[in-house]
This record gives sequence, C-alpha cells and structure tokens, in this order.
Amino acid sequence: MFREGEGDKEMSGTLINGHGHNWKGGRGISGDRRYIIVWNPDHPRESNGYVLEHLLIAEKVMGKLLPFPIVVHHRNGIGIENQPKNLVVCENTGYHTLIHARQRALENSGHADWKKCYYCHEYDSINNLIKANGCLHSECRNKVTRLKRVNTFPGYTTSKSGFRGVYKADKGYRARICVDGHNVHLGHFMNKEEAAQAYNEAAIKRYGEFARLNKGV
Repeated sequence: MFREGEGDKEMSGTLINGHGHNWKGGRGISGDRRYIIVWNPDHPRESNGYVLEHLLIAEKVMGKLLPFPIVVHHRNGIGIENQPKNLVVCENTGYHTLIHARQRALENSGHADWKKCYYCHEYDSINNLIKANGCLHSECRNKVTRLKRVNTFPGYTTSKSGFRGVYKADKGYRARICVDGHNVHLGHFMNKEEAAQAYNEAAIKRYGEFARLNKGV
C-alpha cells in the first residue's frame, strides 16, 4: 500500500478505467483508496510503475520534478481531488504534519495555533499549557504525576511471580492493585497468567492510557 511521502514503498491499486486488476497502465486508485495513481514507470518517484497523480500535477504547474522528501498536501483533505488550487507543496513530511495539526485545531477550537492537552484532549492556547513530552494543562499534569506515582514505572514489579500485582498464594495465585495508596484484592486464580490478566483489566479500568500492564498475557 502506498503512503504519501514514502516514494520507495510498494504501490498497488484497483484500476478504474475498465481494465482488470493485472493491467499495468493508466489511472488507478491506491491500495488504501486515498489517492489517484498514474502509470509512469520512468518517473524517479515511481513505485511499481505508478506515481501519485497530485505529485505529477504539482510538478507540471511548477515546471520541475519534486524530489523526496517534498510532499503535496490537499487543502480540503480529499486525496482524489487534484485540482491545482487544492494542492500545497510542502518541503517535507514534518511541515505536512504541521498543516494537518493546525487544520485539526482550527476545526475543533476555531484557533489554528491552539494545542491539544494529551490528558484531557481539550484544545487551548499555548499560554495555558505546559510543554512536558507534549502539552498539558497544569491541573492535568498534576493528575498524570499522581497516576504515575501510584502506578509505579513501566515494567517494574517486586513480585516473585514475574508479573506486576501477582503473588503466590497457598493454592494458586492472587492478584491485587494499588489504588490511592491502598491494596485492592482482585481474587485468587489457578495460574499466574490468569492473575496477571485480572491485574491488567483492573489497571486499564482504573488508570486508562497510563496503565502499566503485564506483558505476554
């Protein structure tokens, strides 16, 4: 499947001009059905003989080849509408990503330069956010800090079972999780994998995206 900005990746598509899947010419649609592709095996950015149509149109308008990592952006977000007025040439994928981020901010908040808090997912002025591996409101940062403190660090466990929150019992294993400084028992299980899974489910329910989970269960 061809992805924008990855000119050396494989491109495949379903042709739309009456020929079968094995026909190797003309116009088609990329495998992810987002873009129109054109048979042009001599182009330096071809993939399996095909090139993105919007790239070819931008090159025609500018009168020169556009080498990687240049990316062509669609203003309206519709990848098959390749009118020149709908295309913006971006110097690299980083600038292309920035355009999409500003579009999302404008659509969700009315302000293209606002950022999204990665905890509450609300957009706000950068003046009201703290940069800490992303953007956070100060109150959201405090919540994240408390969750991380209670839920310890990734991969950390003091249990001899090898799983977080799983301990050997007289018969089988027991699972527990720490919530607000108190241990909450999750039950007894015949094997440690079942106990580890019970811990994972409780951790996801309590801590969501900040849950530190057992691996391999």
